[in-house]
Amino acid sequence: MLTPTGWTFLQTRLGVGRLFEVRTEWGWVWSNGPVAAIKFAGLPLVPDPLGWSQMAVADELFGEVTPLRGVRAVGPATRVSWRRSRLTVHSLDTVSSQLWHEGELDDLVEEAAADLKGAVASIGRWFDGAPTVDLSGGRDSRLVAAAFLVSGTAITLHSHDAVPGDLVIAKELVGLLGREVEHRIKHTESGGTGAVQMPSGMDAAYAWHAYAEGLRPSSFLLHRPPNSGC
Repeated sequence: MLTPTGWTFLQTRLGVGRLFEVRTEWGWVWSNGPVAAIKFAGLPLVPDPLGWSQMAVADELFGEVTPLRGVRAVGPATRVSWRRSRLTVHSLDTVSSQLWHEGELDDLVEEAAADLKGAVASIGRWFDGAPTVDLSGGRDSRLVAAAFLVSGTAITLHSHDAVPGDLVIAKELVGLLGREVEHRIKHTESGGTGAVQMPSGMDAAYAWHAYAEGLRPSSFLLHRPPNSGC
C-alpha cells in the first residue's frame, strides 16, 4: 500500500501471503518471491540447509525458513511500514493471543466448531447458487466440507482421481452422510490407476523448482508444472 509519505506491507494473519525479506549491509529487501528478494539484494543463490532438511524430513517448510540462505518468510500478522524515512515493524503473536486457559478441552472444541460453522455460513451468503467445495482424502478438505454441511449451507462437492485412492475415500465419505448431496467427479488422464506420466524425476523437480522457487512439496511431482512444457 503506497501513500504520499511512504508505504506499508501487510502479511496475513495466517502467514499465507507471499512476503519475503532479506537483510543486507545497506538495508532491507522485500519481495513476493524468495529468488527475487535475494537477487534484488545482490546476494548469491545459496540453498538453506535447514530449509532443505525440513523438506526432506517433513516435505514442508516451517516458520520463517525458506529454501534460500538469507531469505526469511515474513511472519503472520506482520505490518512493515516506511514513513518519513523511518522503518517500523509490528507483529502480533497469533498463537498466544488466541489461547484460552479456562474451561475443559471439550468446551474449547465446541467453541471452535461453532466459530467454524458461523464462518462458513457467512461465506455461503456471498454465492448466488451453491458454492463448490473440494473433497479429497486429505484432512483439510474433509474439515472444510464438514463445516459447510453442518452449517446447513447448500454445497456441491467436487472430487478428482489424480491421486490414487483419493476418489475412493471421497466416495466413502459422501456415502456416510445419510442424505443426498451433489457430488461432481472429475476423471484425470491417469484415472487414479497409476502415477501421472511425467518426464524423469529430476526434470520434473527442476521444472517445479523453476516455477515455485522451492516452495512446493514433493506431492506436486504428480502433476505437470504450469507452462513448463513437461
